[in-house]
Amino acid sequence: MIGMMSLAACSAADTPPVDDGNDAETPQEEPAETPVETPADDVDNDEIDEEVLADFEAGIAEAEDPLEVKTSLDAIMETESEKTNDAALTAYLAYLRDFQQSGMTPYFDEMQKLQPFFEEGTQNLSGDAITDESLKDLYNRFTEMGYKFVQIEGSIEPVVDYRIIDGYSESVSDEMIDYGAFKSAESEQMWAADAGIVISIDELGERIADGEAFLAKYPETVHKEDVILDLRNYLNGFFGGLDNTPAVLDNVYSEEFITAYENFMDKHPDTKTAEVLTTYYDELKAADFAAPYNINDPDSIRLFREQITYKVDEVVNGL
Repeated sequence: MIGMMSLAACSAADTPPVDDGNDAETPQEEPAETPVETPADDVDNDEIDEEVLADFEAGIAEAEDPLEVKTSLDAIMETESEKTNDAALTAYLAYLRDFQQSGMTPYFDEMQKLQPFFEEGTQNLSGDAITDESLKDLYNRFTEMGYKFVQIEGSIEPVVDYRIIDGYSESVSDEMIDYGAFKSAESEQMWAADAGIVISIDELGERIADGEAFLAKYPETVHKEDVILDLRNYLNGFFGGLDNTPAVLDNVYSEEFITAYENFMDKHPDTKTAEVLTTYYDELKAADFAAPYNINDPDSIRLFREQITYKVDEVVNGL
């Protein structure tokens, strides 16, 4: 009997269990699949691809005009990370500014032929009205590069149109989009021309507030120097006027400026500009808004300008 039991036990151990349908087979654990990389998965939005950026900047150095570079920029925008795209677009905008200063001489005379296509008394140029083929080609090439044409002291000149950033909104960071929003205000309407302020003083104040808001939101932005440069120009005009839009009229402070100051302090009390402006406003009010300088005395005007520069420095040094 003992022998038979041992034999039965050995046979049972060698025989697989009968599948009665009640116990599902436990699957073997398989190694996790390696995900298939897509271009999006392969992009690290937290890093700049230095090799891509270096190649792009090398192309800028060799290019004869921005249109040659823009094709490369568009290709980068389709495949690279936000950080790389931001850096490439920033480099391209810097190139546009440099080319605006140094590369326009061969085109200057032809650009002057665009004057008849501006709406009278405005900066609005109707490209659709241009019929001459060569002039139309010039207009199209420069607008595609990222410029717009403006009238400055009787001359037609191209300026960087920062609305170009909108075209890359799906490929760049929120910071770059917000930078474009700040800069585009000037692209759409210059704040000053012919030594005069050509927007309302209230609107000039809003541009200052927008610049401060951008720097507060992005304190480490690579665009800080550029935004500060605009803010300096805006603040100089806001605090002291310009030659053809003086802050003083008939030996009293301009009512338009005073009202704009009051509106700014009411709407943007927590800004550095409001802090400095409040002290300035109180000084003017204590003097019954009398002119802070003698319009017939160059030394008095110079001293006033120095005081305005000091106030502007006080603002921007606190940002």
